[in-house]
Amino acid sequence: MRKEKNSLDETKAVCDNNSCCCGKGCCCKKCAVLIVAVVAFVIGVAVCALSDCCSEKIAVVNLNNVVSQSPLVSNLKQNYYAKTAELSNWLQTVQKEVDNEQDKTKKEELLKKYNTEFADKKAQLNNDYNSELKNIDKNISGVIAEVAKKKGYKMVITNTNVVYGGDDITEDVVALVK
Repeated sequence: MRKEKNSLDETKAVCDNNSCCCGKGCCCKKCAVLIVAVVAFVIGVAVCALSDCCSEKIAVVNLNNVVSQSPLVSNLKQNYYAKTAELSNWLQTVQKEVDNEQDKTKKEELLKKYNTEFADKKAQLNNDYNSELKNIDKNISGVIAEVAKKKGYKMVITNTNVVYGGDDITEDVVALVK
């Protein structure tokens, strides 16, 4: 190797093509390091591909089946339908009361009162339903996470998003949803 000065009076190393094994200058060490790194990377990828060290266990779950078979959802629907029927019966009763009222002013007051009362009751019914639905959703999500952890899955996705692959844990989740 010889030293050469450039126009800025700095010293830089330059290889003699004769002393470099590849004949391309001073890149031998860099080439060797790069080649070793690439070979190590390729071997690592091949080893990972042939073994399970890089693969993550992925599960799928059919949420429609879980929800349709859930006693929690079934009870929620039954309660909602029962309360909706009560509200409908109440509405029919107050409608008769309004229809029977002869005084136009009193009739308008009753309509206003009952419309407000109906809106409040319906809003409360919907709020209760949505709140309970959120609790059920949390419960189902918790059960899915529990089953996944117990079986060593790193990821669970719905089966509607999967064309191929993944282990189906739907039945395990259905069995534990209470």
